[in-house]
Amino acid sequence: MNLENLLLEKIGKEKMEEEIDCKVESFHGLLNREAAMRIIAKEAGLFPNEEKFYRIIDVPKGGKRISISATIRKIWPTATYSSGKKSKVVEVADASGRKPLILWNEDVEIAKNLRVNDEIVVKGAYERNNELNLGYSGSVEVSKKSEFSNLKSLNAPGAVHLREIISRIEGKVAIETSAGDGKKTKVVCFVFSISNGEDEMKCAITEGIDRGAKLRVGDEVIIENGIMDSQNSLVILNQLTRLLSKRKDEVLVGTIKKLEYVEEGQAGQSMIVSVEDGDTKEEAKEIILDRENALRLMGLVVANDITLESVVSLKKDTLINTKIAVKVEERNGRIHVQR
Repeated sequence: MNLENLLLEKIGKEKMEEEIDCKVESFHGLLNREAAMRIIAKEAGLFPNEEKFYRIIDVPKGGKRISISATIRKIWPTATYSSGKKSKVVEVADASGRKPLILWNEDVEIAKNLRVNDEIVVKGAYERNNELNLGYSGSVEVSKKSEFSNLKSLNAPGAVHLREIISRIEGKVAIETSAGDGKKTKVVCFVFSISNGEDEMKCAITEGIDRGAKLRVGDEVIIENGIMDSQNSLVILNQLTRLLSKRKDEVLVGTIKKLEYVEEGQAGQSMIVSVEDGDTKEEAKEIILDRENALRLMGLVVANDITLESVVSLKKDTLINTKIAVKVEERNGRIHVQR
């Protein structure tokens, strides 16, 4: 690539020389001419094959290798097609606007680690038909996880994430809800209540109500992407809502305090994660993740020729002090993530 010819064509000789002199001077003479031209060319967008961050409103039609920083506004159910392919739409937004991000096939798994209101960084996307699509080598990283909601603060309608104890179970009953367009509708739901010891909130599973059959009073539950129906003081769990229940250490919840790559004998490439539960103040627990589960935890899909050791080395600093919730099992004296 001849940078000088690119710049001459873009801005002309006089302007190019002026900007080179200014750039060298701004770096106190530490840049040579070639380095100065490369910086100027990059700022002018002359490297189309390099990743470039955009505001959503500025994403170019047909653009490739697009990167954005955005907040998740909605996560839609997985769509499957007769061809065997599948996709999931994650609606993302920034201060300039919003746009659907499409995850395809194996990348659909990435959404399992996402919540509404998570702040994410998307890299390696391309634009088609006013939608963003995650490319083959693209990635979605959570830069800031949305926090669990406080029962006392559940006044306004919208997405909520909760972690509380089941205080009572009513089972399948017909109730009125208004979580959608504001109109009241009577539906058959699975109803249970959660409590933090002081406050209590009723919850209703409106879609996939068979999920309620496994719940028991005293279970700790995690509700992600629930919908607050403030008119009826009710949390709605629809098809977009993730529900986990914890009984006899079946779910591990906490903050990642340590993350290391290890070779686990015949198990091959593995990752050890040390998790601390700040709410219970229990001693940190270690979980062992094989390659598949480790990549799922990190929200990544990478080529098979990229070692887990390399991925862990690159992602370690961004994962420390982030929160996770995983189903686990006790095996050989250690905690393993269930497949």
